[in-house]
Amino acid sequence: MFFGLAVFGFANQSPLLFSLGYKKLVSHLYAGAVVVVIPAVIWSTDRYGLTGAAVIISSVHFVLFFVSIAVTMRLISLSISGVISQIWRPVVACTLMAVVVIYLQQQLYANDYAQVWVLLLSSFVGALTFFCVAALLWWISGKPSAAETRIFGLVSNRLRNNTNSQTADH
Repeated sequence: MFFGLAVFGFANQSPLLFSLGYKKLVSHLYAGAVVVVIPAVIWSTDRYGLTGAAVIISSVHFVLFFVSIAVTMRLISLSISGVISQIWRPVVACTLMAVVVIYLQQQLYANDYAQVWVLLLSSFVGALTFFCVAALLWWISGKPSAAETRIFGLVSNRLRNNTNSQTADH
């Protein structure tokens, strides 16, 4: 899990750092990780086998993830409160989505529904739950300028354009 989170996070930070002109910084962060990983993997593999190597690799990537987050936040002058103010709505929406989907799956599996139906219903209900909760939280918080603003603007323009083109055809 740590490895996946770290790779995902760093993969999303690298383009930002590149675009800001910090190409060498990305190389230095990875080089530092390699310098630590190679001897640690050799030692841990000898003592604990493949499990030891996996733990070391995951741990180093986990630390690299937080170091790169701290460096990136400092370079772009982003505070922790600034990050939290932007991500709290999707985090709450995702948490509620997970609760709803887990409950739904328990009910569906208890009634012996086919796995394909469980997957389809879980996907639909999960997406609908996330969208509705995120939209509600955005609206309750006063419609701040955020990703939701852009999404609703695009949808609104698209609907307006479709309506205008349909009335022009008649």
